[in-house]
Amino acid sequence: MTRPRPIQPVRELPDPATRQAIRVAAGVSRRAMAEQLGCHEQTIIRWEAGTRVVSGRYYAAYSALLARLDAKQVPA
Repeated sequence: MTRPRPIQPVRELPDPATRQAIRVAAGVSRRAMAEQLGCHEQTIIRWEAGTRVVSGRYYAAYSALLARLDAKQVPA
């Protein structure tokens, strides 16, 4: 019998403008982010514009990716 994986807390997403700022500051293109998440580049554009709500399977992955990118921006 396998153990269930621990539930990872999902971080709340920043506002759309901040999402874009995090991505740009990290030097990641919309295309690269979309490829990493398995969605279309147009989806990233809409999330960053605030015209589409991040939901479903993308929410946790997008939140985690933004958190990793944002953490790289913090000076050591």
